[in-house]
Amino acid sequence: MLNQAANFLAFQVGWWACVLGAARGSPWLGPLVMVLLLAFHLRQVPDKSAALRVVLQVGLLGTIVDSGLGYLGVLQFRDSLITSWLCPPWLIAMWMIFATTLRSSLGWLAGRYWAAAVLGGIFGPVSYCAGQEFGSLSLGGNVWLAVAALSALWAVLMPFLVWWASVQTGKGK
Repeated sequence: MLNQAANFLAFQVGWWACVLGAARGSPWLGPLVMVLLLAFHLRQVPDKSAALRVVLQVGLLGTIVDSGLGYLGVLQFRDSLITSWLCPPWLIAMWMIFATTLRSSLGWLAGRYWAAAVLGGIFGPVSYCAGQEFGSLSLGGNVWLAVAALSALWAVLMPFLVWWASVQTGKGK
């Protein structure tokens, strides 16, 4: 239980570093904090290789998902590097630190895919809306339509991520 609480706290620290860093003109703060938190996470898990694989895979998937949302105009990033729709490094770092929760503080969702869908459908968009409130990104076009799209996406994405993390760490249900 202590490791789950530490994982939850580490995710919160990483999330805030990413969002506030981007909002305050320090978009590399989140990725730097994420590296430290990832090192801490890897010291806590028995299968470091599987954990790192999940972090990298979820980071890549998140980059594709959020870049696609940027391309479609659902998200608008404040600190894109190459083009305005490409997912910025701080958001990739957020996906990576989120990946550490899938077999730890969110591990209780394994096999509970309906619960994962409901929680994803609620808290996925809430996270993006909070990012908008702090000024690290914007929801493009009609905000309500963007929230609805994010809710539908995360209602599918969250159960998939929970399942994927289970499969990758050999604990598939």
